[in-house]
Amino acid sequence: MESRTNRASHTMTGFQVMVPSAYKAKAHSSVNSAYKYKPLTRNCKFHGHVRTLMMTTSSKNLQGVPVPPAASSDNSPTNPPAQVSSTFPVKDTNAMSISTPPEDQGIMRRLAYLQRQFTFSQRKDRLLQKAYDECQRITSLYAKTFALGTSFLSPEKRTAVWAIYVWCRRTDDLVDGPRVEQRCSSLKDVLANWEKRLEDVFSGYARDALDLALVDTIQRYPDMDIQPFRDMIAGMLMDVEMSRFSTFDDLYLYCYRVAGTVGLMTLPVMGSADGTQKMLEDAKDAALSLGVALQLTNILRDVGEDRLRGRIYLPLEDLKRFDYTEEDLMNGVLDSRYVALIRFEIERARMYFQRAEDGIGLLSPDARLPVRASLDMYRRILDVIEENEYNNFTKRAYVAKKNKLMMLPVSYFRSMPRDSFIGRIHQLLGSF
Repeated sequence: MESRTNRASHTMTGFQVMVPSAYKAKAHSSVNSAYKYKPLTRNCKFHGHVRTLMMTTSSKNLQGVPVPPAASSDNSPTNPPAQVSSTFPVKDTNAMSISTPPEDQGIMRRLAYLQRQFTFSQRKDRLLQKAYDECQRITSLYAKTFALGTSFLSPEKRTAVWAIYVWCRRTDDLVDGPRVEQRCSSLKDVLANWEKRLEDVFSGYARDALDLALVDTIQRYPDMDIQPFRDMIAGMLMDVEMSRFSTFDDLYLYCYRVAGTVGLMTLPVMGSADGTQKMLEDAKDAALSLGVALQLTNILRDVGEDRLRGRIYLPLEDLKRFDYTEEDLMNGVLDSRYVALIRFEIERARMYFQRAEDGIGLLSPDARLPVRASLDMYRRILDVIEENEYNNFTKRAYVAKKNKLMMLPVSYFRSMPRDSFIGRIHQLLGSF
């Protein structure tokens, strides 16, 4: 996955960024120019005040600022200040080098160091903003319901969730595509390299701008755990190696790895109702259940598409329960047996949605509406499958955007605590 690149490594405020000179992935072309390393420039506002600072600042004012090592005296043994002026742009450097006392040379080096730090900070902030903008674009393109739900989060939480989603999307892309079967033999190596890259991200290293967004998210939410990310990588391997699932236990493990893990990844970002770690731990079961419910819904929605790829995600034990065969499914047989089978699977998915719904109250108040809205919109897909008379072979179940928007007021009422005024009104209206 990683192209050969020339990298320039910078270190500042916890970030260690390796900026590739070329990044060919089309999905990230909008930040392509931001990835290319350019030498630090001097055209910043800070530089305009440098001469004044040098004339008015004493060594006492700059105590505590690290002094960069003095320039080597091999090239200019009799004129050290000229070496400083090549880094620190000042007109008439010879005059400055003659008139500058030795005591002020340390001040000049400190100021030059601060300028470099200031310049890189500006470059990093611009690159980080471009990275988050690209995360938003990718999320909106590939996960419309998810993107709409997260739009109700605060800007800080919203960008963090986008960064997490994009990492998950990139992980899925490693095993997606028409040539996956041809490269199964090397897929383990690909995923092993991706896991090593993940470890670098959790250590503060970024190989491209999208990695930088996740590095920033992890540093803003230090309670994030690397294990769910590793479990998702293991789930990608299952998606290639397994085209059938004998039991629901097998399917549940797959659903946890590819979707339940997302709930655990984002839980520290959402936060708990009382701000304690204990309540966050209590919310894990609901977060897992929501991920499993979403994946079960995806499976039911995509039965027709998956059969064309030779894949059956419905547990074989369930097919047997309703006397429905793999051959029947591959041939798209829609009869009373299949209807009973899909009804059974829908009820199971709704059970996990209910478990997730019961845990929404454990989340931070500002995270309840986004989670509630995503849950309601996705659960509505199950209703559409029923409205399509269980024909998920040739009819794709989806919820139109206008219908999603119409559901938001209801989601808002449902997200309110039961003992609140709005919560009581919702309970009263629900009793009629």
